[in-house]
Amino acid sequence: MDLEINFTEPNKLYNPPIIPNDYPFPSFELFPYKGMKGIKLTHKTSELWSRCPLPPNHYPDQCDLTIEYFPNEVSIELKSLKMFLFSFRDRAISHEDVTNIILKTIADAVQVPVTIIAEWAVRGGVYTTIGGIYCPLKGKVFDADEWSLEDIEASRKVDQIMKNVKKNSLPDLEKNKEEYEKGVEQTIKKLEKMTDQEKIDNTID
Repeated sequence: MDLEINFTEPNKLYNPPIIPNDYPFPSFELFPYKGMKGIKLTHKTSELWSRCPLPPNHYPDQCDLTIEYFPNEVSIELKSLKMFLFSFRDRAISHEDVTNIILKTIADAVQVPVTIIAEWAVRGGVYTTIGGIYCPLKGKVFDADEWSLEDIEASRKVDQIMKNVKKNSLPDLEKNKEEYEKGVEQTIKKLEKMTDQEKIDNTID
């Protein structure tokens, strides 16, 4: 039996309906991280797709995505990360919104600063690359020049030691006193610098 194709109408198999942007995203599966501290995890994929927000066609947009973070207590299970990224496939949403949602959602899940680089495929002759570092404790995106990986690591160490203090783990604090004081000094300097940037509206809502 010959297959008849009507080229005058969009093929519904390749033009699925748009998912409302308020439709909930799948949640992440997290598992305890038991590796050494200061180890950077890098996830890369070219399978991030979304749909152009402009009607009527909502053409597909493709992105090469890089995610980096220093896990502290938990890390993301990769299958759930993949399903989360797949959930953008049929949403009519801008490059900027996709990148912001991914960055904030991952950082809020792992509770450490996360770096993201989203390299979107050419659209109308224009290439778009979006990137930044989001710190969930500060609720703010920082430029890489303002918040280096060394600063992130120092902040993580201070945060971990302060958790030990709350648990009355004084021997751990004494053992790491020099490291603690160095981390505090570096973090305070960085926070003082970031105070001057408060007038720049780069906070994710």
